[in-house]
Amino acid sequence: MTHKDFDCERANIERVIAEAELDEPLRTIIAGRMFWYRKYSQRHKWAFRLCSLAVILINASIAIISALDGNWLKSILPVLVIVINSAIMLFNMQSNWKSYRSTLEKLRSEIVLYVYKVGLYAKCHNNCSIKKCMSCPDNSRKTLFAERVISIIDSENASWVSQQNKSSCENNLRS
Repeated sequence: MTHKDFDCERANIERVIAEAELDEPLRTIIAGRMFWYRKYSQRHKWAFRLCSLAVILINASIAIISALDGNWLKSILPVLVIVINSAIMLFNMQSNWKSYRSTLEKLRSEIVLYVYKVGLYAKCHNNCSIKKCMSCPDNSRKTLFAERVISIIDSENASWVSQQNKSSCENNLRS
């Protein structure tokens, strides 16, 4: 992803958040989280892809070097493969990339539902249609929106902690 693409993505996120007409604290929290998830999902995706490509290239070169009788390289390259694969597992690059991207998409979906008053946001606290109800305050929608956004973020955080604990337990068992 180029810098221009990232700026375009950032502008899209800002536009969608602006359409939601949220109060400043909530807007700041959501924008910050969406930018964070976008940035780190991209980082983990490219780190995972680069490391995986490096492993493929190194494994392929082992056969070529063996044919050329490069004895010292034959012993170093497998070590590099082990180090790179270990880094992929240690930093959970693939699972973090997918998790962060999933959370970003959930936040986007929630904003769209909120902006267009559909799904859970189609009814107010009196269970009447918000589109038609003039007596209901918009605060019930904003409160529900804030609760759901925090729930999405908390769920991702809990998932991340669980994944880290699982990884550390697996690493301890290997030792």
